[in-house]
Amino acid sequence: MQAIELKTTLPDLDSKIYKMFQLGARLIAITGNDLGNGKFELIYHFSKAAEITNLKVEIDEDTRVESVTGLFPYAELMESELLDYFGIKVNGARPNVFLEPGSGICTPLRKPKKIEAEKKDANSPAKESAQPKGGAV
Repeated sequence: MQAIELKTTLPDLDSKIYKMFQLGARLIAITGNDLGNGKFELIYHFSKAAEITNLKVEIDEDTRVESVTGLFPYAELMESELLDYFGIKVNGARPNVFLEPGSGICTPLRKPKKIEAEKKDANSPAKESAQPKGGAV
């Protein structure tokens, strides 16, 4: 089986997905990947005959992507997974399909955001201890 990796931009995403539909490819999965710092990668996995095509796009956390359920109705659950597990906004996706409302669990696959102070501490040299060296005083 042959796999093809294609990167695209958000403005071109819909036309690339439509092209895959026209070619008779079927959507087999949509994968979300939290890249950190408010960036996500979406990978649309298509198959046709013995060929897998992985269409990748990078988005910001505030970006809304269009639903593909008009072409692939079974993508409804895939899109709800992106919303529930990562907080990726997909137009028309239903929330709380996979997570219990009121459970306190929210976007469990999302990386925690780094706080600026943590970043500064991680980049600064370790502070010397106030304790004298060499044992007891």
